[in-house]
Amino acid sequence: MDNLNKHQIILLTLLVSFITSIATGIVTVTLLDQAPPGVTQTINRVVEKTIEKVIPVDTGKVIREVTTVVVNEEERTLDAVEKNAKSIVRINATLGTGEEAQYFTSIGVIVDSAGFILTDPALVVTGAIYEGTLPDGKKYKLEKVKDSDALQIIKEKDSKETFVPVTLGNSDTLRLGQSVIALGGRERSTVGIGNVTELITKEQKKEKETDPTSLYLAGIETNVTLKEDLAGGPLLNLSGELVAIRVKGAEKSQYLPINLAKKGITSTP
Repeated sequence: MDNLNKHQIILLTLLVSFITSIATGIVTVTLLDQAPPGVTQTINRVVEKTIEKVIPVDTGKVIREVTTVVVNEEERTLDAVEKNAKSIVRINATLGTGEEAQYFTSIGVIVDSAGFILTDPALVVTGAIYEGTLPDGKKYKLEKVKDSDALQIIKEKDSKETFVPVTLGNSDTLRLGQSVIALGGRERSTVGIGNVTELITKEQKKEKETDPTSLYLAGIETNVTLKEDLAGGPLLNLSGELVAIRVKGAEKSQYLPINLAKKGITSTP
């Protein structure tokens, strides 16, 4: 060490730090693989985002600045709720005449900027007149999309208004125990958080006798409890993506996977 100059000492220090970082990473991964499920579940509740910035300096060199931001599950939940707050529609229907002709039917979720709405498909009835109320209080007439289980907001003629859609997730990637967020509320928003407790699969219908038997995800059950658990309410993952729609009358907080729900739209704007 006594024979090394200043620059050689700096390079040696950087080399030792680099080797130590690699060794620490290897040990950490090995320990996580051997850890009990409860431990890894707790660790996974904290997500680290590494942000790397390239900063030019006056000397013509480039400095790489690395920042690690720790995001916990609570922050992700708050972000997911805020991200989807403007995409919720409360739907009233009128069917027939008389005092009981108009009734609250369900919650809906806007899935594109043109105003397509997904809700519990069993509640979209041909012949009914629908009205939707957005979070800002604006009311719009809705119409059933032809040959579809979806509704669409009817805008005024020549209106260039766009709506805030949710981001559609992939329900086929859901796993048992995964954290999920449910939104509900007839007049004001309610939130429930919990986990996926069961993935209900059914046998895929064969087109030919020679086709192999396959399964598809037909339903999702959770332990989420909502003050007002209403049909059509969205189920979100921690990334704020829509993964399922609440189904009316189903037990144990059962939801329709989004991959099935979006198949109900046979037309696109």
